[in-house]
Amino acid sequence: MKILFLLLVTSMSTNFQFYETIQVIENIEIRKYDEQIIASHVSKDNSNNNFSILANYIFGNNSKSETIGMTSPVIIDKKTNKMSFIMPERYKVSSLPVPTNKDILIDIYEESYKAVIKYGGYTNSKKEDKMIKILKSKLEENNIIFSDDFEVLVYQSPYKFLNRKNEIIVSINYDY
Repeated sequence: MKILFLLLVTSMSTNFQFYETIQVIENIEIRKYDEQIIASHVSKDNSNNNFSILANYIFGNNSKSETIGMTSPVIIDKKTNKMSFIMPERYKVSSLPVPTNKDILIDIYEESYKAVIKYGGYTNSKKEDKMIKILKSKLEENNIIFSDDFEVLVYQSPYKFLNRKNEIIVSINYDY
């Protein structure tokens, strides 16, 4: 399984989650995200096996034994530790293979406006909390109303050492 994981994460596609940058406020971006189909999993035993379970699904452990391309970024919900993979654009919910693991959820990541702050290096809870604090402060300074649905976007495999890109995103009320 470790070799499979290594192969998957080192070959992560460059199909990034589609968005349009609406505004930049210092180091914060306001983005409009398109609707996306996602496959998600939350470990019930509080272990961190979300990635391997989702990887099994896209490697063919599904109703069609079909390999689904890996896209970037991987989305991690800060509150629930739910991990989500974005499905390639060519799929509709109706055409996506059904997971054989009933704990994998297929859902729609709705069109939304998000505030985003970028940071480099390896991510961890301490860095994420620091970036959330900075993001909240900038949004409050600019009177932008935000939700409490912070997510971490991880763009590279853990085996890429240089030029790593991560982001913290949060839903906002945005009228432009």
